[in-house]
Amino acid sequence: MCRKIFHHWLFRIVPTWICATLISVVTSTATSAETEDAKRPHWSVELKGGVFYPDQDDWDRFYGEDYTGQISAALAYKLTRHIELGIESGYISDRGEGLLPLNQSTGGDVTITLVPLNVFVLLRAVFNEDQLVVPYIGGGWTRMFYRQEVRGQNDVEGSEDGYHLRGGIQLLLNPFDPGPQQ
Repeated sequence: MCRKIFHHWLFRIVPTWICATLISVVTSTATSAETEDAKRPHWSVELKGGVFYPDQDDWDRFYGEDYTGQISAALAYKLTRHIELGIESGYISDRGEGLLPLNQSTGGDVTITLVPLNVFVLLRAVFNEDQLVVPYIGGGWTRMFYRQEVRGQNDVEGSEDGYHLRGGIQLLLNPFDPGPQQ
């Protein structure tokens, strides 16, 4: 049931909302002065850390918890104050116990490494350059590279493509360092 609600939200409601917001933002920002647009910063760099919850029901059976840590870095370019395009790469790794194929029990050391590569679009709710907190939503394409090493067995590696949603807040440092804006 929860998965059906998520898929309905992901594939119907979110794209409709994003398209409507994108059209409204583009039409409202098209009338802004070009000189103001040229003065504002266009590039952003992000360093992030967080928690990764895999969509795998038995992750905790092998790795002890149903989540693991993640670090990532992103580089993005703001087309307008409200629309940002970017690329991001991350690193996720966890250690646990592998599956013993003869008796279907866990045992033996296993290490999994995931490296997601994301291309994304963000819609930012920024209304002035002195705003400290800027909420955002977005999404994009992901290629997930993976490698699983189980002691005594062959390593498994490859990649998969998919899509992602993101949301959060950005902190603008302009109020603390107004020099680049002037």
